[in-house]
Amino acid sequence: MFLEKLEIQGFKSFANKNKLAFPGFVKEDKRGITGIVGPNGAGKSNISDSIRWVLGEQSMKSLRAKQGEDVIFSGTKSKGKSNFAEVSLFLNNQDEKHGGVGRQAPIPYSELILTRRVYRSGENEYLVNNNKTKLSEIQMLLAKANFGQNTYSVIGQGMVENFLKVSPRERKDFFDEATGIKEFQIKRDSSLNKLIGSYKNLQQAEILTNEIEPRLNSLTRQVNKLQKKDNLEKELKNLQLRFFKYKWHKLNTFFLEFNESFSEIETKKEGKEKKLVELNEEFKKIQEGKGVSEEFNHWSKIISGLQEEREKIIRKIVTIDAQQKLKLENSGNFDISWLKDRSNKILEETEKQEKEREEELNKTREEKGKLNKIEEEIKKTLSESKELNDKLMNSFSKSSSKNSGEEVQINLKLKTINKNLSDVNSLESIEEIKKVLEEINKQILEIIELTEDKDEEKEKEQIIIKEKINKLSQKINELNNKKNESNVKINTLNQRINFITDQINKLKEEKRDINKKIEKYSQSNKDFNNNDVQDKKILEEDLKDINEKITNNRGKLNNLGKIENEKKEKLNNAQKRSQELQEEINNLNNRLNNTRIEATKYETKLEDLEIEIRNELSDYLKEIKTTPLQGAIDSKKTRVEIEKIKNQLSQIGGIDSETEKEYIQTKEKYTFLTEQIDDLKKAVKSLEGVIRELDVSIKEKFNKEFKTIHRNFEKYFKVLFNGGEAKITSIAYEEETDEEDEGSNMTTIKNLSKSSATGIEGIDIQVHPPGKKITSISMLSGGEKALTAIALICAIIKANPSPFVVLDEVDAALDEANSERFAQILNDLSYNTQFIVITHNRASMHKADILYGVTMKNNGVSNLVSIKIEDKNIKK
Repeated sequence: MFLEKLEIQGFKSFANKNKLAFPGFVKEDKRGITGIVGPNGAGKSNISDSIRWVLGEQSMKSLRAKQGEDVIFSGTKSKGKSNFAEVSLFLNNQDEKHGGVGRQAPIPYSELILTRRVYRSGENEYLVNNNKTKLSEIQMLLAKANFGQNTYSVIGQGMVENFLKVSPRERKDFFDEATGIKEFQIKRDSSLNKLIGSYKNLQQAEILTNEIEPRLNSLTRQVNKLQKKDNLEKELKNLQLRFFKYKWHKLNTFFLEFNESFSEIETKKEGKEKKLVELNEEFKKIQEGKGVSEEFNHWSKIISGLQEEREKIIRKIVTIDAQQKLKLENSGNFDISWLKDRSNKILEETEKQEKEREEELNKTREEKGKLNKIEEEIKKTLSESKELNDKLMNSFSKSSSKNSGEEVQINLKLKTINKNLSDVNSLESIEEIKKVLEEINKQILEIIELTEDKDEEKEKEQIIIKEKINKLSQKINELNNKKNESNVKINTLNQRINFITDQINKLKEEKRDINKKIEKYSQSNKDFNNNDVQDKKILEEDLKDINEKITNNRGKLNNLGKIENEKKEKLNNAQKRSQELQEEINNLNNRLNNTRIEATKYETKLEDLEIEIRNELSDYLKEIKTTPLQGAIDSKKTRVEIEKIKNQLSQIGGIDSETEKEYIQTKEKYTFLTEQIDDLKKAVKSLEGVIRELDVSIKEKFNKEFKTIHRNFEKYFKVLFNGGEAKITSIAYEEETDEEDEGSNMTTIKNLSKSSATGIEGIDIQVHPPGKKITSISMLSGGEKALTAIALICAIIKANPSPFVVLDEVDAALDEANSERFAQILNDLSYNTQFIVITHNRASMHKADILYGVTMKNNGVSNLVSIKIEDKNIKK
């Protein structure tokens, strides 16, 4: 790193903005020397003051001023004063030896611009690369770059001899910076200050916790009682809410059920009364309706006349057959005669079979009619049974179960009952129906055992419903038995009809065969085909027509008989249904009275419970009424628990409500302090560790650099004095112990504050010029002191090179020979360090690569004139 440029404006005598450019490398590996010359009073030293000031110098004495405003140009007769002073230092941190790649100093900038600005109002500003920052951050940057306002980077007038005049302890501070441990010292001092603050805060926090703890213990005991009381009150309120919700909604459910049941029963009663009126009207209409007896007698007479006519035709046919038989037997055709007899017998047998089949068909129709009625009765009975089962299941579902597991079992059994009821309709076997009904009864009994609702009325209602279901089940069994018997009869009749039909078909087939044989005979025997045959055919056709008329008329007669029977049956059914309806209406009236009584009873219980709720939880009355309890509870057990909690609350008594507020405040304060104590202890332990680590690093670096400075000091002393002896020695630090406070926190702080990280309290310098033996530095002459100080400064620069060094007339006290030696030393050191030398010495000017001249005209403003020695071919 090297100083690239310096800009000054409004600082002391530099009223106008001035720029000083400095070479980085004038030759390969050579930093270069810049000389600043000019007459006394022109403002040369103001340049070194500006550099010291921008690096953060706070001592006005070191800046040759009394107050901060003094560094601002104060004006002259011909030029007004400035309102601010500003100095900017441009530092190049690029590695020029490697083509600008990388950084020289370990700071996060390739180019660093340090700016300090002060206004007459007293406001100070520090900027890094035109961004405002804090002085401490600048000091840390400078420490990492190995220079600063308090180091040997800027050596002003009078500082040379001060190196020798100051005490060993003060000289040791200078060596701390010279050995490059300033960065670590800053961190150590910061950590030490934090540690002291942490110890103080820790002590105060422990004192406060000791004061608070007894009161907190007392408040804790009171608050525990109060919390127990609050918990009991919350538990009591929760139990009461659950109890009242369960009780109120249970009673209200029963009340609503009875009201709903009352409305349903009343609606059913009205419906049945309406049906009874309609049924009576229908009965009256049936009775008043026109009979069919006259029409029945009319068709009976017609059938009788047709039957008489039929008998006549049959006698004629028999007569003709007898005559033909006699002729056939007389002619010797006994086989044809037999066939004729057989044909007649088949005809009679066929008529007899057809008549029997007709009777069987009528029986089948009647039996099917009975079967349809039985099936309708079964459906009606199943519907009533399902309705009662739904009512019974609704009663069970509203009953409370012991636990959620049993409730699940009840729901499953209810679903099973519903499924079985649905399956009954599709079953035909009596055994299967009985099995399903038995399973339903079994499920109902299991549900009754699982339900916890012990309400007598509810149980009574459930038992009545169950008895009705059992009666209906028995009725279904009886109807199914009748249905089965009817199906057996129908099957038997169908089998008989099929048998008769087969016989008729066989007889007809036989008759066709006989007719064919007779027809064949009649065709071959002309004598047989006579008028008798023709007459018989005509008679048979007439007989067929009469038979058809008789059949048709008999059908009409049957229909009339059926209508008459249906009328009688309707009258019987209407009378029976009327009696049943009247009985049902009477039962409904009884149920209405019982339901009204039960509803009134539950209404009274609800009113009593509401009074109790108003006394216990008046604010929650609306919630209790509107929010049902989820699940079930044991009301008796809950009531016992409520009374138990009330007794516990009465034993605790009353506690001031403000106690809890005081406890919370005290507890928060105590918790905060204990957490702070823990954090402070951790911080103390961490800071002590950091300080110890820094002490090790500082001591190692100091010892290493101190030895190097010692060797260089001895070397440059002999160069400047042409011989002699010189050495620097360290004064060890003696640690003081306090037996009373040994091991305490304050003892640790005192030891860390008093001790030096290097273990050295001061630095002593011992020199012996050639041919002289002196016991004290104060015995040296002014020139010898200057040479000794310059030798020490050069030794430090050689051991720990600063990026740049400003020397303000440090060679003023040297004679020409020593000036030459000093100039040569600067030239040698310039390979590692950039020098800005303010001088009147010609030897120093000869070594300079650039010269700046500072002049001041009558207006009191400093001006700069620069010259590059190589360009002007000035010989050194």
